[in-house]
Amino acid sequence: MTTLRNIRQSALELKSIYALTLCAVLLALRVVLGFVSVGGDTYRITFSPLPVFICSYIFGPIPGAIVGGLGDIVTLIVKPTGPLNIGITFSEMMVGFISGLFLYKHKANIFRTILSCVTVAVICSLRITTVSILIMYNISNPWIMFLGRVTTNAITVPVNIALLFACQQLIQRIRLPHLNVVK
Repeated sequence: MTTLRNIRQSALELKSIYALTLCAVLLALRVVLGFVSVGGDTYRITFSPLPVFICSYIFGPIPGAIVGGLGDIVTLIVKPTGPLNIGITFSEMMVGFISGLFLYKHKANIFRTILSCVTVAVICSLRITTVSILIMYNISNPWIMFLGRVTTNAITVPVNIALLFACQQLIQRIRLPHLNVVK
């Protein structure tokens, strides 16, 4: 019941002009970080999910999903790297939604942060995104690609955990106007 209440409350966060403004800033940061990556199209190390995690922590799963999905679409509009893959866009939305379920309305907790980042990596990156790439590019040997994506996630997940937890602690210490951040 609490989860459904939190989802409803996160949708109501979008009524605030402060929330919309901060979501727009986090969206812009997500787009910029989407351009900064190491690797190719299939194996990429990027920190573009971090603003989505932060948005989910502050505003919940609904704004997090919106920022994640729009971030993917805007990044493709600004710097096209191929056609729009609806599976990858869905995966980016799920990054915001799942992390919002774990982090919204909770104090900074390393266990929740680890659980959130690992769950997002397993469901979104290793499953939804991998299947979407396999379908889009018709890759003949999926196991080699899957092992490469596991290696990529083994590098990025610990870094995302550390950065997200540091950002959560920082957000709890600063006072943002008219935002209901858990203290």
